Amino acid sequence: MPVDAQTAEQAEASGAGLVMDLPAYKQAEEKTSAAMARFRKEEAKIKASDDPRYTAEVKAYELRKLREQLDEEIDAINEEWTAARAEIEEQARQQAAAFTVQVSDSDRAIGEQLANRYALRLAAAPAAMTQSSILRELAADIGRLQDGARAAVQPHLLNLRNVLAEGVNMTNVLTAAQMRNAPELAAGRAADRLHTLNPTYEHQMFRVIRGALPAHDYTKDPRNR
Repeated sequence: MPVDAQTAEQAEASGAGLVMDLPAYKQAEEKTSAAMARFRKEEAKIKASDDPRYTAEVKAYELRKLREQLDEEIDAINEEWTAARAEIEEQARQQAAAFTVQVSDSDRAIGEQLANRYALRLAAAPAAMTQSSILRELAADIGRLQDGARAAVQPHLLNLRNVLAEGVNMTNVLTAAQMRNAPELAAGRAADRLHTLNPTYEHQMFRVIRGALPAHDYTKDPRNR
């Protein structure tokens, strides 16, 4: 189940502008809507029945049975989506783990020289406030690099910590150096958010409004007494 063939409404990697397509999610959502529509149609039919055999007690039994069937169907849909989601997540993470970027000699020179320039500036300006300002400039410059040069600068960045004043945070620089625009890495981050998707949300809201079924009410067909 290739990740780029999947589809969801909002499985977006932060900052990457990537929205994964998840047909499995859409299918589960459509199955839920269809199940809810069938339930409401049958429920209305039972409630409106003037068949004398459909006493209030019989109707209550039939409505409970209908509700149980709905809950079972939704449980099956959730199980299908959970299995599909696990497959999508694993494949996306494999792609992210195996991701590589081509780094040319020019990229290496750009990365090394950029890091060295900023290392000198930081060493010459030991005040924490000044260093924080310099690091913001470095983060902006790294953000302007192509992926090859961005990969090349990464190994040099941790050395900058040696010249930082106490309390100076360079998280913004390290974040800027990540390969956030690579589709493979963006898909991996998006996969980490798939658990927030709920294709059976319509049923969840239905349960909130209606409440759970009572444990024992109308569990036996009154016509068989």
